[in-house]
Amino acid sequence: VAHEAIRFLRFMRAPPEERYVLASTRETRALAYQRLERELGELSPKIRPKVREGFEYFYDGILTQLVSTPGDFWINLYLKENYPAFSDELQRGISEIFRKAHSSLDAALSAITPRTIYRATNSMNAALGQFLDGLLDTREYATPYHRTKYDSIGKALRLTNQTDRGHGGDREATDKWSQILRLQGWYEWKKA
Repeated sequence: VAHEAIRFLRFMRAPPEERYVLASTRETRALAYQRLERELGELSPKIRPKVREGFEYFYDGILTQLVSTPGDFWINLYLKENYPAFSDELQRGISEIFRKAHSSLDAALSAITPRTIYRATNSMNAALGQFLDGLLDTREYATPYHRTKYDSIGKALRLTNQTDRGHGGDREATDKWSQILRLQGWYEWKKA
């Protein structure tokens, strides 16, 4: 709850003319689905119909992660710095999130996920894990991504998001990340 309250606070602290929300349109969704359709041929013919049925889930999930993760860096920093009494809860919550995130590295999951989605999800998880390992002085979150391509992509994502610039900075990072992750055109920004 605290995490989402801080996300809302970041949004409300932005000047009204800078408050935008990420949105999809028929055009952005069509562009994403075309990409996913091309990648469908890389998957087993037996699972293609089910994966195609899941396009909406893949699309919505990756956009949620793309718009959320850049701000997650700074939300967790804010929680750590301003609420030290909750550090154990913070670390437990993050550990639970990464237990699930690490399960995304499973080869069986790769075999049923469009390549772009799999690459983007794991790369963003690696970027956040790298940041949180430094913030919380641990090696728990980024280690599973070492010696994978997601580690280097995660580092590239982190380089675009090195300082907290509030909601506007989160939006800029989202746009830069979409380029690195090859998700350009999959969304647009709407004035709130």
